[in-house]
Amino acid sequence: MPEIPEGAIVPQDRKKKAPKKSKAQKAEALGDSLTVSYNGADYTIERDVVDDVEFFELIGEMQEKSYLLPKVVQMLLGPKQYKAFKDANRGENGRVSIDHLGDFFKAADAVAGN
Repeated sequence: MPEIPEGAIVPQDRKKKAPKKSKAQKAEALGDSLTVSYNGADYTIERDVVDDVEFFELIGEMQEKSYLLPKVVQMLLGPKQYKAFKDANRGENGRVSIDHLGDFFKAADAVAGN
């Protein structure tokens, strides 16, 4: 057999692997909603909320006005799940720390693949 020069392209080198799909892309392909696990509870985020222009506008505003974070999380979860989220994350003093909202948003962002 002839010797193949170093660095020469051989057929298997031309094959490109398909990029791995994120959880969000898999969920979108299946038409499923996203599930975010946080602090021992699972929350469902509907795909149409994540793809909503008004949701992205609100996130853009949140970059300058961090006090909009509760509104963003409420939009993600909807009123019933948002209430359940707050109730599940109340401290001994009955208050919900803003840190829970920030951590939940990060978890949701990771699941959504952003």
